[in-house]
Amino acid sequence: MSTLAPLPPRPTRRPLAPQTIQEQQSRLVSLALLLILTGPGALMLAGLLAAFVQADRTQRRARWCALLGLAGLGVIAFRWGHLGATLASLTRTTQPLLGYLQPSLITPPPPAALPALFAQSWPDVRHFWLTMLLLAPLLALYLQNTRVKTAEDRERERLARDTARAQRALQRAQHQCATAPDAAGGSLVLGVPLGGDLAWSHGAWFTYPAANLGRHLVLIGASNTGKTETSKRLAYGAARTYGWRVFYLDCKGDEATAAEFTTAMHTAGIAHVAHFPSTTYDGWRGDSTAILNRLLAVLDYTEPYYRDMTKLLLSLAVDAPPGPPRSSEELLARLRLEHLLTLYRGHPEAQELTGLRKEDAQAAANRYRSFFRALRGGLDGRWAFEDVAAGYLLLKGLELRDQTASLGRYLLEDFAHYVAVRKPPDERVLLIIDEFPAIAVGGANAATLFEMVRFRGAGVIVTAQSYAGMGSDADRILGAAGGVILHQCADPERLLPRAGLQVSFQRRISVAERGMGRGVKEYALGEGSLAVQDSLKIHPDMVKRLQPGECVVIAGGAAQHIRVSRVRPPRRSPRRSPRPPRPAAPPVTPPLITDGIALDDATRQRCRTVAARRMPPRSSPAVPSPPPEAPAAPTPDPAPPPPRAGGPTPPPEAAAPISGPAAPPSLPRPADPGGSDIAEY
Repeated sequence: MSTLAPLPPRPTRRPLAPQTIQEQQSRLVSLALLLILTGPGALMLAGLLAAFVQADRTQRRARWCALLGLAGLGVIAFRWGHLGATLASLTRTTQPLLGYLQPSLITPPPPAALPALFAQSWPDVRHFWLTMLLLAPLLALYLQNTRVKTAEDRERERLARDTARAQRALQRAQHQCATAPDAAGGSLVLGVPLGGDLAWSHGAWFTYPAANLGRHLVLIGASNTGKTETSKRLAYGAARTYGWRVFYLDCKGDEATAAEFTTAMHTAGIAHVAHFPSTTYDGWRGDSTAILNRLLAVLDYTEPYYRDMTKLLLSLAVDAPPGPPRSSEELLARLRLEHLLTLYRGHPEAQELTGLRKEDAQAAANRYRSFFRALRGGLDGRWAFEDVAAGYLLLKGLELRDQTASLGRYLLEDFAHYVAVRKPPDERVLLIIDEFPAIAVGGANAATLFEMVRFRGAGVIVTAQSYAGMGSDADRILGAAGGVILHQCADPERLLPRAGLQVSFQRRISVAERGMGRGVKEYALGEGSLAVQDSLKIHPDMVKRLQPGECVVIAGGAAQHIRVSRVRPPRRSPRRSPRPPRPAAPPVTPPLITDGIALDDATRQRCRTVAARRMPPRSSPAVPSPPPEAPAAPTPDPAPPPPRAGGPTPPPEAAAPISGPAAPPSLPRPADPGGSDIAEY
């Protein structure tokens, strides 16, 4: 007799987390109370509104529900008298039901009387529940905020809290950047730290030390991410705090950046900032070897033969007597074989000229002629790096076209010669090359420049829009630099390992499904695990989401997320318009005494006008000019006649009569006993 195999035991449902169970029980109790207090209509409407609000991720519907709920509260408050009467009537009707809760105080009604009691209280209950429909929007918000959350909901809320916390920190940093000082702890202030392990902060400010700035810097960021503002802040701090010379080589040709750089240097205390090409540059300083290196950096060669022929021609041109060329016109003249033969007549080098083919010499001369004629004498000026404390070299790519890279390399070779030979050993200088890949043939040139000037008191900052834009030798450039600053860019994965790794903890949460069909949800079981692993200190997505003005500074295996402070010119108090001068007080005229001659009002006014015009200022008493001849013997002043009866007393401060021309014969000169301000008419 065959026996049936026992059925496998049904898997038991694993209990949920205690917190989840407690939330479910509390929700059931609250729903029961709401059903009794607000009625099934308000509760069903609130459930529909809660589902409507939950489908919106922008919280706009939640705000509308809050406004509607507040409006409902206002209506209830306005009609509270009628609603209060309904509640009082309902309380009196249902008071016997309290006997079931406290039988010792109130005798409970018999069960047969309950239908009649409910029928008596139903009008008041219906009216109250209909009024509670106005609170359905607020009930929907309550149901939405007190629902039992799934594991996914909890993780999303945690991420939302972290994002909100980061946004608040960024807003505080933006306000704090407006009051950033120039320096802190003896180092230039770059901005406000937001998080990281790079220990360059002093108090509430993130600084960039001079020692690290002298070890060069690579600044990478897409367009309109704040890369130029960071460059200007570093330039301003180097000039203001460290006292360095600062030069800005703009390979993209932005006139607005030139004006902003000039303003920053003026704010740093540098009165004169040289500008190229508005002011022509002297690119012919140094010996023949230095000039030869600059000229060789101008052109690219695909064939070694043409490079060797051009180098031979250039070396003969710059070494020709009486000395190296000091202008482009002089060089172009020397690149003609006939002229070189004339200069080397009687010298052994004349034999080398015979080995040059005229076609090769003419081709090399034509290439340099096109280069220098495109510049229109831009390298035949009077200033160079050693002559100014700050300079802005603008390469107009739209005008120069193919000559932009050649001019940039020429200026870089001259800068290397300035640092190595022409600069005093104890002087520090900073060169910023904006959009360096536009002028570089390869990364090896940048790395060589870094290595040449590092130990001679010069720092170089190169900027690019991406890691790929640095060229095939980008790793060599980054290896020669002492720091990297990352703004928002599309490919930070190759750069972030330079910040180092950190030990991270990865959480794994156990969940269980509850529900049927499409309503299945996953709730946490209260169980999980914690995995330890090494990960990047800076996540690539964080760099890709950086806002304009934010950056990540990487140096020495550490990193710091900061908000860069802009260079702000000092505020000038608005000029106040000068106050108009106060009108002079009218002269105090004593009563006119005319020894019996009566003057009408018009004559009296004319006398006062003439006296006021001829009277000297009150601040300096009138001193009569000495007569050309010896003065006559002084005569005593006539005694003043007695004043009229009832007349006012003349003022004592006008005691000296004012001299003037003789009175006309039509009117006798009136007596001036009291020293009146009237001269004569």
